Amino acid sequence: MCVRVRPALIALLSFSIIGCRHAPVPPAAPLGPVGTYAASAGLQITVFDPDGSRTLTRGHRDWKPVWNLAGDRLAFFRTSKDGGPFITWQSTLMVVAADGSFERALTDGAGRDFNPTWTRDGTDRIVFNRYGVAGEPDRCEVWSIAPDGTPGSEVRLSSGDDRYQWVNAALRDGRLFVDTIDFRRFSPKARSFLVTPGRPGAAARYEELERPTTHMWHKLSVSPSERRVVYMQDRSGTLGDYSDDLIFWAELDIEGHAVRNPVPVTGSTGRRCVNEYPRWSADESLILFDSSCEGVARVFAFRLSDGATFPVSPGQREPVMFPCQQGVPQ
Repeated sequence: MCVRVRPALIALLSFSIIGCRHAPVPPAAPLGPVGTYAASAGLQITVFDPDGSRTLTRGHRDWKPVWNLAGDRLAFFRTSKDGGPFITWQSTLMVVAADGSFERALTDGAGRDFNPTWTRDGTDRIVFNRYGVAGEPDRCEVWSIAPDGTPGSEVRLSSGDDRYQWVNAALRDGRLFVDTIDFRRFSPKARSFLVTPGRPGAAARYEELERPTTHMWHKLSVSPSERRVVYMQDRSGTLGDYSDDLIFWAELDIEGHAVRNPVPVTGSTGRRCVNEYPRWSADESLILFDSSCEGVARVFAFRLSDGATFPVSPGQREPVMFPCQQGVPQ
């Protein structure tokens, strides 16, 4: 905003204002290379290298790729039916090698299997969410499968009384970062847990985390060091509407069972556009996310050291969404 200053006051200022010019702000240092990351470009799984890009899947609608720790496989989900209420969607959990080979379906595609990630404890299994179990819109469960599995070999991990729970990320010690929502309440309450899956015949262990907000959050990602998280914070109480969401990063205290000291990454867009799906870089210096605030969605990077935000993916007609850096599970 430009402010007019009366001549008599100019002498009192330590700098001059001429024609509403402001003291120059030093530009942020260049971003530098981001490294290899995967995204869904035009709903085709695409790997972006510093020297270019390569498309791994074609002819389908493929969403939300995520790397395993070794950086040689990607899990994602493929829709055969989408649009409208999520309870009407149909999706299949998929896996593909980093060179585009060995693409395979892991589930039967009859329901809504979505938002996978990988374990970090050396087992290299995929954990994912199964929504609308038995056709019930308030029921979501956490499941697991091996990347070489077949439909029907998936294992249910959810237990307890919560009907709606989903996995965000896995930790090196085998625990899962799981959220729950009780939609039976007048005002749905979100809770977060570190969950140790139970062995066959045994219940899982749930350790509740202290949260810095009563708002629901989603698309939470745990950093490689497991000392930070980044997430989308819902403000309207409608998880399906992302236009009012803000992205925050915060400190994760595993021993103290808490998420603390949130720091904003994005500001309000006035519901004009969406900032979504934040993910960590391997060295935790950057947070990658996609944004439609320049028109067509593309990938951006937020630098923690100075709060600067830079475009990453090339501007093009097709949207580039859901970035994930190689070797960095969600």
